[in-house]
Formats: sequence, structure tokens, C-alpha cells
Amino acid sequence: EAQKQAEVERQRMLEEIEENIEEMLDDARQDVRQMRQRAVDEFHDELIDAILDVGTEVIRQAAPPEVHNALVSQLNDRIWEMGREEMERVRAFRRSLGERTPTAHVATAKPLTSEQQGELARTLTALADRNVDIQMETDPSLAEGMKVRLGDIVVDNSIAGRLHELREQASQALKERLTHEQSET
Repeated sequence: EAQKQAEVERQRMLEEIEENIEEMLDDARQDVRQMRQRAVDEFHDELIDAILDVGTEVIRQAAPPEVHNALVSQLNDRIWEMGREEMERVRAFRRSLGERTPTAHVATAKPLTSEQQGELARTLTALADRNVDIQMETDPSLAEGMKVRLGDIVVDNSIAGRLHELREQASQALKERLTHEQSET
């Protein structure tokens, strides 16, 4: 009777151990899948970044000056349009200034002509409804165009900015595609 009881107990312990082993293996498989997915996601992000970095550099070197000038002009137009279409945001911005003179931080891929600087100053002065100090910086990583930050208003009309938007779209599309493919398998 004791031997039968010991055998039953041994069998129960073996089944319990096998269940524990299966649970551990399932957890390990899940961990491996998650680690693999993180590695794939990181690889895709790095690949997209590398492609866009190369693209930015190629555009910076190959684009004619007209591209930069057109982007600068478009940025001015976008700010004027903001003044017309987003008046509540503009009013809130103006109220937030109080009596102080705002400073616009301008990063441009290439130095602006004096005419472009004057147009930008007029545009930003109209937006703020007062004189604006402008801090200019040349940033070749923008490839072409420029980026302006005035308070909490940021307007980016550069190739790098557009490629960053493209990066986000490509990354999202790639994740959706991979998720779709995994759900099919």
C-alpha cells in the first residue's frame, strides 16, 4: 500500500514538474518572440534612419539653389496663412508675450539673402504684432529650407523635416505590414 501511495505521489510530482517545465518553456518562447520583435523593430528603425540620412545628404548636395529659396518662401507663406486661418492661436501667442520682445530661433540649411532675411523679419513681426529679435543659425543637416521657432510656434519647412514625417509614416506602415504578415502565419 505504501509503495502504491509512493508511486501515485511520484507520478503526481512528475506531472507537476512537467507542467512547470511547460509553463517555463512557454514563458521562454514568449520572451524570445518579444526579444526578436524588439530586435526587428530596432533594425527597421535603424535602416529607415540610415536611408533617410543618406537621402538628406544626397538632396543637400544635389538640389539646386531654387529648392532652398522655394522652401524659404513657402515657410513665409505658411506663417502668413497661419495668421489668417489660426487667429485664436495667434492671439493666444500674442497675449503670452506680455510686454517682452520675442526671440525667433531660425535654423536654415543655407545662409539667407538679405532680401529673405527682411521678408522673414516682416513676417515674424506681423505674426507677433511687434518687433522680433531673430537668432539665425546655419544647420546643414536640414538639407534645404528652414525651421523657425517663435515661442511655442514651430514651423518647419525643410527637407529634413519632411523626411522625418516620411520616416514616421514608413515606420508605421512597416509595423502594420509586419503585424498583418504575423497574423497570417
